[in-house]
Amino acid sequence: LLLNRWMRVDVAGRCLLAARVGAPSPLVGVCWAGHHRRRSSFTTRHAERLVQRAPEAAQPYLRLGRFDKPVGTWLLLWPGLSGLALMAAGGDPVAGWSTAVLLAKFTAGAVLMRSVGCCINDLWDRDIDRKVERTRSRPLASGQLGVGRALAFTGAQAGCALGLLLSLNQETVVLGLLAVPLVAVYPLMKRVTHLPQLVLGLNMSYGVLMASTATVGHVTAPALALYTSLAAWTVFYDTVYALQDRRDDLAIGVKSTAIAFGQHVQRPLAALAATTTAGLLLTGAAAGLAWPYFLGVGGMGAALAHQVATLRPHCPSDCMAKFLQHPTLGLLLFLSIAAGKVL
Repeated sequence: LLLNRWMRVDVAGRCLLAARVGAPSPLVGVCWAGHHRRRSSFTTRHAERLVQRAPEAAQPYLRLGRFDKPVGTWLLLWPGLSGLALMAAGGDPVAGWSTAVLLAKFTAGAVLMRSVGCCINDLWDRDIDRKVERTRSRPLASGQLGVGRALAFTGAQAGCALGLLLSLNQETVVLGLLAVPLVAVYPLMKRVTHLPQLVLGLNMSYGVLMASTATVGHVTAPALALYTSLAAWTVFYDTVYALQDRRDDLAIGVKSTAIAFGQHVQRPLAALAATTTAGLLLTGAAAGLAWPYFLGVGGMGAALAHQVATLRPHCPSDCMAKFLQHPTLGLLLFLSIAAGKVL
């Protein structure tokens, strides 16, 4: 026990040293390896076991779709479910059943579209992924899977997602189709702009807009406020995530907000946290939500502020640990909206 505690303190100390002096990659590697093994989430550990138990021929496809790493699925799911909770009509059994059906459709859609997005990203980035330590073992980058099979897998999932979309009302179908270019061009953004996280934010939060049109036929002001807030939140957590790859990205010329924000990354992160919190407060006021919602938003804002205050940008393991907290924050937001509607 004493040795284990000493090793944890030693890793933390090395992370702090890396943050202060810009340590070389071997030290950052120690920081990453020592912390990542302990910080994988509960759902990720179980998802990894399920993928490992799948037929060997299916495993590259499951890893291509990141079914072994469900964190991104949660992050895509919570905005859509939060939008449905925001637009739900309380006290009407018929409306309640309709909302339950929409919840199921949006959940299935999030699982499919997260996988489609990962497949498209890896198809575009397979040459880049070979040059980045964290991504070189991905199925396309490592050669476990060919481009043709990856395209077929992507097309099959996109077809299923389209079937779900067509089961919704016309306004939502049109809105959903308008999102396709955003999904397709996101991987290219890191080649032409330092703001690919902004495009990702527009993608990841899109479920809020679709929830609004699926429920009432148009995008409401509270839904638009929630969409903007969650887009800022996405830029926040994906910047933290991108800090892990900053050295590799600089070496190969890939752009990101993690690079654009420079050595004082906490300052823009603090602004993003403030924008997220203020937007969520505005959402609650516009929608007339009750006090539990504002209590939950206060907790989420405090969590974001704590991440900014304690972030070690040069320590990949610390960045990953903080990134892994965000699905829980998404759950907190969903439950806060639901409670704010009920009470």
